[in-house]
Amino acid sequence: MDAKSKTVLIVDDDRCFRELLAAAMCETFNIIAAEDGEAGVELAKTALPDLIIMDVMMPRMSGLETLRALLQEEETARIPVLVCTGSDFDPGMRNVFRIERNCVGFFSKTAPLDFICGTVERTLGMPGG
Repeated sequence: MDAKSKTVLIVDDDRCFRELLAAAMCETFNIIAAEDGEAGVELAKTALPDLIIMDVMMPRMSGLETLRALLQEEETARIPVLVCTGSDFDPGMRNVFRIERNCVGFFSKTAPLDFICGTVERTLGMPGG
């Protein structure tokens, strides 16, 4: 299976960040996006992405609420989720997310794009990731 056959769902209320990530990864992956957790859960149910990148703080449904909603649906419960944040990720918050079995990692929105793309590739088990 080649990388372009893998789909990554970006769930973030920051349009600029969604577009930046999509531009950085569109040559490698099929990219779909949602502007909040509720839309992300619905899109995940229909598109069944291979990986979800999700913000912590979003309107209507927080990142933690979205993780838990994904776990409640049989078809989305096993989709790995990388959690990102624009603010400091203190150890207490990281531990809260780690409890959720679909959360496989964390990164800061300020991380270099090559680091973020490499994290996605490693998470998906791609060579060179």
